[in-house]
Amino acid sequence: GGAIYATSASSVECLRCVFDRNTAGSSYHDSQGGALRLASCGYVSIEECQFLTNSVPKSSTHPTTRAYGGAIYASGVTTLVIADSHFAGNNSVGPAGIGGCLYLSGGKTVMNRCAMVFNGKAGDTTGTLGSIALLSGSLYATNVLQAATTCGTGFDIRGGAAELVNVTAANCSQGYGVNVSGATCTLKNSILWGNTSGGVSGNVTATYSCLQDEIEGEGNMMEDPLFADAMYFHAFSRGGYYTGWFKPSGEWRTDRIEGTTKSMSPTIDAGPRGWPFGGEPEPRGRRINLGAYGGTPTASKTCQTGIVIFLR
Repeated sequence: GGAIYATSASSVECLRCVFDRNTAGSSYHDSQGGALRLASCGYVSIEECQFLTNSVPKSSTHPTTRAYGGAIYASGVTTLVIADSHFAGNNSVGPAGIGGCLYLSGGKTVMNRCAMVFNGKAGDTTGTLGSIALLSGSLYATNVLQAATTCGTGFDIRGGAAELVNVTAANCSQGYGVNVSGATCTLKNSILWGNTSGGVSGNVTATYSCLQDEIEGEGNMMEDPLFADAMYFHAFSRGGYYTGWFKPSGEWRTDRIEGTTKSMSPTIDAGPRGWPFGGEPEPRGRRINLGAYGGTPTASKTCQTGIVIFLR
């Protein structure tokens, strides 16, 4: 771990920390965790943290070694909770990189309200297992943005089980939004769009999701989600869309976007009936929005059209 190395700890807590430009490299062994290396720990909590431009280089001395987890390497952690955190510019370096941002093996990982942008691979365009690589164990991701990877798949599920709810995987370069191999994955209320290789590879059970590939499932659609920006990928709405991530870091706008005459994205108010829409701001419809911001205070607002009443 470039910043923190924890082995067999009963608990680890990182609260409101910034991990910036850390590097973990080994001349003779695998490189693990550009910022954090967590192995065989009990309960690990990471909240309100920023991980910026951390990296793990592949060993140049031993060509059979690998680089695991540009920001975080977690192996055998009983419970890992990552919430309200921002990951940008983290990568694994070289042709044997696995998990340009997160490498997860064993245990249970829970992610809530996290933005992950411009993570992935550097120095080579082959051999990556994605920005988030799950090798075994379980991943429960809710309100997670995984976008604009530098090289590789957004969510690469190579073992265990993943449940992705209200996630957005967009513009992943040279990879899929979600790739599943030898694992199980469910996708709900999500958006997969603009990924170079496709939205989904492998067996994924998807419902109420906006997909760039046709996948059967209740509530699924293949329609342009009309992203308002290419940074945090908010859904466009003349009723109002945000320019930052989950934290109050931006502003509300109603500007039109180029190339559409529509008043709002088809992903707004497109979730299942009865699903709680949490803290979505007014004006809002009666259903949760799809994608990473659905059910949060930075969800795009419903564009209310006028009603004409004729009196005789």
